Amino acid sequence: MAWKTKKSANVPRRRQVQQEGRENDVKKMTRSRSLFRRNRTLTGSSSAIIGSANEHGGDLRSPRAQAHHLAAHRRRLVSLFVVVTVTTMSLAWLVYEFTARTYPIASSAVMSLDRERYQKVLDDYFAAHPIERLRILIDHDALNAHMHRYAPEVKFVTPDGSAGFAMSRFVLTLREPLAGWSIGSARHYVDDSGIVFDKNYFEEPSVKIVDNSGVPQQGGAAAVSGRFLNFVGRTVVIGREYDMTVIEAVIPEATTRQIDIKIEGREYPVKLSLDRPVGEQLEDARRAIGYFDSKGVKPEYIDVRVSGKAYYRG
Repeated sequence: MAWKTKKSANVPRRRQVQQEGRENDVKKMTRSRSLFRRNRTLTGSSSAIIGSANEHGGDLRSPRAQAHHLAAHRRRLVSLFVVVTVTTMSLAWLVYEFTARTYPIASSAVMSLDRERYQKVLDDYFAAHPIERLRILIDHDALNAHMHRYAPEVKFVTPDGSAGFAMSRFVLTLREPLAGWSIGSARHYVDDSGIVFDKNYFEEPSVKIVDNSGVPQQGGAAAVSGRFLNFVGRTVVIGREYDMTVIEAVIPEATTRQIDIKIEGREYPVKLSLDRPVGEQLEDARRAIGYFDSKGVKPEYIDVRVSGKAYYRG
């Protein structure tokens, strides 16, 4: 022990300091290496500037780990982009489908359309059914029923896409009258479905109805009876198919189940009944007219209200 003390005492001070420095470096290196051995996994690094494991700014990922990290980051960015794109497109679609204002147009060329009238009818409907402001949710039957009630001259109304920002276009198919008649100061019309309406956008019909029944008519409904006005319209249409142009229809007094029609080129009327199909009666009438024309007879009237028979007064 005395020898070691003596030997160290003979070592110069400069060498002792160098030796102590080398011992401290070894201790630091040992301590630094032990940091990676105490419950840690060293993944490696491609960086040459990492000083120690405690350096937070260093990149300790391997090239493979870095590739996985970048792929995951790209997936997150792509997912975020998809979400933003879908959300934007959904909002744009909702704005496109939303009906804040209406723009009605006619399906065919007609005289000046009373657009304000139909805008009000449509706006009233959507005010009562706000959920249907999205065009895909429109109840077409309910919309048409509403239009028939407040604008009976409209046969169909059909949504037709966007007409501008939050504006929807609606195509109106208007009723074309087959016959028209006047009751007092009011002018009424009937189409081939037997529906009565007051506003006509087409030429005045050539068929005139003379109403002697005394029963008041109501616009927008099959007045007198649904069968009766349907019968009037079908009589005009089917008469054309049988080459018989109806120019006048007379509703007899105190009845709504009979009609007297006048055919172009014939001076006498033909009596029809609602209780028989109009096609069968017109077929009987055509045969009777052909018979009278061949015999040169001009009856006072022809009555085909009974199946298979034709009565007349000479």
